[in-house]
Amino acid sequence: MENENLQFKGGNPGAVQYGNFINYYQFHPPAERLKLLPQKIWNNEKPCIALDIGCNAGNLTVALHSFLKNNVMEDCSILGVDIDPVLIRRAEESYSSDNISF
Repeated sequence: MENENLQFKGGNPGAVQYGNFINYYQFHPPAERLKLLPQKIWNNEKPCIALDIGCNAGNLTVALHSFLKNNVMEDCSILGVDIDPVLIRRAEESYSSDNISF
């Protein structure tokens, strides 16, 4: 089972050693977070390069890429990084794009 590789504290999947919560996006949908981003502060004269630190399984990373591509400029790349290799593998298996890397 995939969860066996995570280092849960006391067997609790909500208490992973480094704060990764395997089902985080079920409780915090990316759309709710993207609503908080201002629309008019982006400099669309240069290519957009973004970094998502602590990307978990990549849900917000992909949603952020769409937001930036649709609201800032089409030339947009994003890198999602996380300390948990299980979550990075899940992100890589779930999302495939030339402009999104994990």
